[in-house]
Amino acid sequence: MLVATTQRGLAFLDVTDPSAPSQIAFLWLRQTGHDWEAAVDDGSGPPWPGLSGGDAHRPAVGVGYSAVMAAGGDLLVIDVSEPASPQLAGWVPLDEPARSLRAAGQLVYSAGPPGHDEGAVYDVGSVEDPAWVGDHDVVEWVRGALVNDGWAFRARPSGLEVAWVER
Repeated sequence: MLVATTQRGLAFLDVTDPSAPSQIAFLWLRQTGHDWEAAVDDGSGPPWPGLSGGDAHRPAVGVGYSAVMAAGGDLLVIDVSEPASPQLAGWVPLDEPARSLRAAGQLVYSAGPPGHDEGAVYDVGSVEDPAWVGDHDVVEWVRGALVNDGWAFRARPSGLEVAWVER
C-alpha cells in the first residue's frame, strides 16, 4: 500500500503490481474550528459542499499501522490498519508549522521552516491520544540527513551533500 498526501486528504493506493496501481480509498479531511472531520470514499468528489484546497505542503510519515500527517497547525494520526476504510483516530496541536516529519519507533519528530533550529517530539503510540513529549535539536536529521558508518548524507534542492562526520 502507498499513501499519498494531497491538499484535501490522503489517497490510498494498491501498488502490488507497480505497473498498474489502483486507488483503494480516499480519506477526505476538513478542519472546522479546532476540530477535524473525515470521510472515506473512492475519491470521486468532496463529501462536503464548497470544500476548497488545503495546505499545499502536508508532510507525512508512516508509523506502524498509522499514517501521521501535519495539516492546518495539527499533527493528525490516521489508522490505516484497514486500507479500504482508513479512520482519523486523533490529533494534537503542533508547536509550529511542520515542514518535515521523521519517525523513530512510536515517536514523530517535526521540523519547522528553514531558520528554526529546534523542533518538537510527539508520541503517537496511542493513535486516539497523540501527545507532545518534548523538543529536539536534530532538525537536520528530520529534514532528511542520514548518517551511516561515519558518513552523513542530505538531499538538497541543489543536489546531494555528503560529509564525513568526525567522532
